[in-house]
Amino acid sequence: MSILLVVYTAFSKGMAEGIWHQVTPVRLTALLLEAVILALALGTTSAAARRLGFCEEDRIAIVFCGSKKSLATGLPMAAALFGPGPAWRSCR
Repeated sequence: MSILLVVYTAFSKGMAEGIWHQVTPVRLTALLLEAVILALALGTTSAAARRLGFCEEDRIAIVFCGSKKSLATGLPMAAALFGPGPAWRSCR
């Protein structure tokens, strides 16, 4: 609920300040293109994890870490989630 409140507040403030009059069609198109690229990245990591036979918990972690911008942020996230040890583990 707190996240929804923050998003609602930011959206309301933007509407009150007339943010849509400041956004050009080119910038809006670029934003939509970036959203499509993110969706493709999430779909690709999800499909690859499923095809490789990972269990549901590992697929969730793969999709979460796979959407990060680089290995510089993804690897520490994976290390925090999985800890030291082999990368492949058996699920229940």
